[in-house]
Amino acid sequence: MIFRRRRRRALPPPPRAPIPAPVPAIEVAEPWAVEWTTDPAADGPPAAGRAAGHREPIGSVATAVVDGRALAVTAGGEGVARVWEVDGGRVLGELPVGRFDRVALDTRNGAPVVLAVGDHRPEFARDPASGRCLRTLPADDATAVTTTVLDGRPVAVTCHEDGTVRGWELTDAGPSARPLGEPVGGREYALNAVAAAVVGGRLLAVSSSGMNVHQSWDGDVRLWDLTAGVPVAAFRAAATSAVDAVALADLGGRPVVVTGDWQGAVRLWDLAPGGRRPDGAELRGHTAGVWALAVTTIGGRAALASGSDDGTVRVWDLATHEQVGPVLRFPHPVRGLAAAPGGRLVVCFGPQVAVLAHRGGS
Repeated sequence: MIFRRRRRRALPPPPRAPIPAPVPAIEVAEPWAVEWTTDPAADGPPAAGRAAGHREPIGSVATAVVDGRALAVTAGGEGVARVWEVDGGRVLGELPVGRFDRVALDTRNGAPVVLAVGDHRPEFARDPASGRCLRTLPADDATAVTTTVLDGRPVAVTCHEDGTVRGWELTDAGPSARPLGEPVGGREYALNAVAAAVVGGRLLAVSSSGMNVHQSWDGDVRLWDLTAGVPVAAFRAAATSAVDAVALADLGGRPVVVTGDWQGAVRLWDLAPGGRRPDGAELRGHTAGVWALAVTTIGGRAALASGSDDGTVRVWDLATHEQVGPVLRFPHPVRGLAAAPGGRLVVCFGPQVAVLAHRGGS
């Protein structure tokens, strides 16, 4: 497969659709409920010990089950990562990670480990209790990180300023992360968004350039097979906007790519066998840029949650493309979403965190 480079384009004007005025506090309706939140204006239960939110807006969140506990890690604009218990919201640790970091969670000897990239540092895995570096990353230009499970073992996937996507072994005890195969890709300019999933026994990753520091954008999205080290598909996911949110789902054994762009569009790209160009189904509703996507399970069905600068979270059925349940409203833009066990969502809005529970079952 040949990828043709496209010229950089200037950022288009912002969408003209009206953006609703912020709500004064979280507004959810059945079957959703607020389990806890750091937002002092909310009616829902506070986080354990009345933990405060971040001092700056949160731009990254990830979840993992570590030694039987559901945990979340968040990173805000002040350059601090914080590890939370999803049950109750108790803070387990906080450490400095750099101003522009993206974070994920790993486990080591039954304890949580924060994976952080994005500040041109070799430190990769850190102990949230002490801040000590446990493992370095050979390539210091990573811009985003995610984790998944391959053959029963955790692996990390990163995207980089040189346009490559790379997999990393996390179970070995060496001081430096061991590459999982060769890097794939290599493009004209940096990648800024990545998601990964195991589909049909293959480790797949989806990547996008989004918006870069030169205010240039690229609507192209690429799907990679990291197990074989080959490209799977490439397509234009947005004609007049930057794609800064991506997700990857396993829908009946076939990969489904999800994209969110600056114009507020959420699109599903169902990848047919043979790698032909997919058709994108648009999920309509958001009125501002979509920055956060999370694949989850609601009522036993594969679902997608999308978060937007319009201060809303919407949940969609991945098979029918229909919205599931009410629109969930927040007093700040939603820039972080992650799924947690039990049909829950970790939502990051402005500097605050909330855990929502779906009472209809997971």
